[in-house]
Amino acid sequence: MKRIRGIILLFLFIGLMINYADKSVSGYASIAIMKEFKLSAPQWGVVGSSFFWLFSLAAIVGGALSDKIGSKKMLTILLLAWTVLQLGAFAITGLTGLILYRILLGMFEGPSAPAMYSHVSKWFPKEQQGRALSILNIGAQIGAFLYAPIVVHLIHNFGWRFSFASFGVFSLLWVLFWIPFGKDKPVETKKPNLNISIQPKLKSSEIVKLVFSRNSIPSILALFACFWYVVWLLVWMPQYLVKVIHLSSQQMGYSVLSIGLCSMIISYAICTYSDILYKKSGDSRKSRVNLSIITMLSAGAMLTSILFIHSTVWVIVTIAFASGFVNVFLALGPQLLMSFSPERSGLMASLGTSFMNSAGIIGPIVTGYLIQSAGKGNVEMGHNYFIFSIIALLVVASILLLVFVHPDERVIKMAQENDQGINIV
Repeated sequence: MKRIRGIILLFLFIGLMINYADKSVSGYASIAIMKEFKLSAPQWGVVGSSFFWLFSLAAIVGGALSDKIGSKKMLTILLLAWTVLQLGAFAITGLTGLILYRILLGMFEGPSAPAMYSHVSKWFPKEQQGRALSILNIGAQIGAFLYAPIVVHLIHNFGWRFSFASFGVFSLLWVLFWIPFGKDKPVETKKPNLNISIQPKLKSSEIVKLVFSRNSIPSILALFACFWYVVWLLVWMPQYLVKVIHLSSQQMGYSVLSIGLCSMIISYAICTYSDILYKKSGDSRKSRVNLSIITMLSAGAMLTSILFIHSTVWVIVTIAFASGFVNVFLALGPQLLMSFSPERSGLMASLGTSFMNSAGIIGPIVTGYLIQSAGKGNVEMGHNYFIFSIIALLVVASILLLVFVHPDERVIKMAQENDQGINIV
């Protein structure tokens, strides 16, 4: 079983790596694309935003569909779609085609993370899920950051369309190995810790109850706040490093690589510590929620410093540490949401990721207009305005988690009600 779990996790790791590479490759190509199509900052913001226009809806629908048909089939369909779309990058000739391509890619990437999170919940016991999800998160960070020097090299030597298409080839190879070797769920599954009755059909009233619970709303808002920063990293950070920090394209690529490595180490170490705390105490509040609050406030504090300290080295170090801290909740948040309703794990994960990714609809456009409003000679000020918004969101989200989220209280209540013979939905 342990060996099969390792194989499954490796597949999901590589799949999420491809997913985030697809998301971020346009950011590395932004200067080249904007120059070729003569795009303004707000227009590029629309391009960055378009990826997420159908992402959230697709995540919810795909998450529910994944629960129905199985996450193995769902992931196979999704990565085949990525292959077709990425290879189709050679057909892009203008802004309209670029936006259409990004919309479709976002639609087929939306359900992937919920399906993968649900797959982890099938294969790993609760006390190991934090570490497993943090490993997946490392895959996301490799895709988003560690490929940067290679992507920059491909763009410089072969053009941005070739770099897009290269990830389509990776997606196809993944599918060819996943079909024979991937497994949907263990042959023998252990009974859950709580005797929770599973309802075959989901009513709209159930969705409302799940979404608007005291635990769910702050958790979903916290995911939004964290991804608000990640969206800036994916869409605008490469330009920030080149135009504000004044790095060359090659220096930018290696700086992003360093940021990714540091971020991976930090997030994995903290998520591993979270699992150790949970294993010792069984306390989700202490091991998941409180730890997330500390890391989010730390990210906000570090980002505040770059508004005043303009050293190139310090800016890169700060972005790296803040990324690592924010990625802790991006790994633990979906796990928290799934624990609120284990029998609807796919739906809960998709609700979190879909609302989280709505930050991708708003953030790039807001950044583009802030940069334009600051004036051509003051791009730094436009970015600083957006960084301040990141700080504010992280602080507010941390306060909401501190005040409202007490996941263990719900678990105790569920256990008591089940002892009395009450079915929990």
